[in-house]
Amino acid sequence: MLPRVLAGELVGIKAGTIEGWELGRVARPPIHDVLRLSHFLRIPADEIRRAVFDDAGEAPSAEETPDEEERKKAGRRRSPGAVPLLEAAFRLLGWNEAAAAEALGTSAEQVRAWRSGSEQMSFADYMTLTSMIGVAAAQAMKGGDARIADLAAAAETLGVRSSE
Repeated sequence: MLPRVLAGELVGIKAGTIEGWELGRVARPPIHDVLRLSHFLRIPADEIRRAVFDDAGEAPSAEETPDEEERKKAGRRRSPGAVPLLEAAFRLLGWNEAAAAEALGTSAEQVRAWRSGSEQMSFADYMTLTSMIGVAAAQAMKGGDARIADLAAAAETLGVRSSE
């Protein structure tokens, strides 16, 4: 068998990288490296496949799984609003689409797209929304008129179970 230094150099993989695989420092080497090295060493594709499935378990075939369109249909929410936290903010903060757009620094059309589920809300927008709800809750707790019943109702509106 070729020393790993020579095999690695010939296929463009550093010897230290191969050593890392051998020592287990890398649990799953990049597939392109595995394929280059296995091709060079003339390891049959069936052996690679067996090794992968022995490690991770069998995967269903394409015939056994729904196509992309069916997965999308199954994953679509049929609830009013595709972003539950956004819907909760509408109720909790008394927003309409124009107010939500202004608060979130976007357009009413974008808010409608989020609510309908035709577009996903970006992580940054979602975090902004989360922060706004947190600030509103903190202000309610600071105010002298904040009652436990008000906070419990807000938690219920957000779909959060209050601890009892």
